[in-house]
Amino acid sequence: MKKIVLLVLAILLVWNLILTFKIAQKDDDPSYNINETTVDGFSTDLTIAAADVQSMIVKVNTEKGFGSGVIVVTDEKNVYIATNYHVIEGASNIEVILDDFAIYKAELVGYDVKKDVAILHFTPEYTIEAIAYGDASLLDAGEFVLAIGISDDEFAKTISLGIISSNNHQVEVNDASGHYYQAMIQSDANLKEGMSGGALINMSGELVGLNTMSADGLALAISVNELRLIVNDIIISNAASYLDLGIKAYPLAEMTNYQKLALGFDLQTVSGIYVDEVLSDSIGEKIGLLKGDLITNIGGVNIIDQNRYLEALYNSTGNIVITIQRDGSALELLVNVND
Repeated sequence: MKKIVLLVLAILLVWNLILTFKIAQKDDDPSYNINETTVDGFSTDLTIAAADVQSMIVKVNTEKGFGSGVIVVTDEKNVYIATNYHVIEGASNIEVILDDFAIYKAELVGYDVKKDVAILHFTPEYTIEAIAYGDASLLDAGEFVLAIGISDDEFAKTISLGIISSNNHQVEVNDASGHYYQAMIQSDANLKEGMSGGALINMSGELVGLNTMSADGLALAISVNELRLIVNDIIISNAASYLDLGIKAYPLAEMTNYQKLALGFDLQTVSGIYVDEVLSDSIGEKIGLLKGDLITNIGGVNIIDQNRYLEALYNSTGNIVITIQRDGSALELLVNVND
């Protein structure tokens, strides 16, 4: 019996020595030292995303104050910067300060008051890189984003972390340009004074929104999917041109099955824009749109999602036929975009 006990103790001792050797081997071998914990990995993602876009965020100075801007289009002879219209409104002198402290006098190419977007231009002395566009329609509630801009008079970038609440928050606006709805990205990123016109980026370092305003702890940004259409229009023709129906609208493709059923749609109906409200004296009211209508086609373009809807609105000219579904029947409404 005593021999058996001694044998077991010997085996345990040998096993303990083997384990000790293996642990020491892992400590000495870099291939075993994996620090990608959940927290470390998340922190690394944030660091990389922020670092990738630092040079594409600029300070916009005017005689009235300052704000932020994003380099959105470049070539060998041109740099175009997107910012908020309210950052440069009424200014006669505009300059941009780059990440390397180079200062350029900028010209105002064009703007859109309703969307609160302005495009600036300058001619560079060296190659400058533009930010990469993402796809805001892919943002999900709960997803992390970073807001980056200039928050004080010194040239210093401010970065705040936020969580997406909605990529299609319908904001009702009443201002000098009228009464309308604007689809915005809503997050809880902290936007300090001066960060207007800065970038909202996803975890891949791609631009998903242009930071515009904050209120009650919520930050709002215009979607990059709409911003890129505005940028293209302004660069080409100095103004953005689009069909504003004056409606509160939600893509059916982004609704849950419960929401679809509650609104009376079957689960096989997956595309179209649901009309939740029609503003009085709007184009939508004039052509006969009603709450509950489903817009399925604009000017021959099938409206399968928010991106296709925006593209149809920005590419509409002349007489346009809008096809809707109402109470199970298809109806066609005519609108003259140029009226």
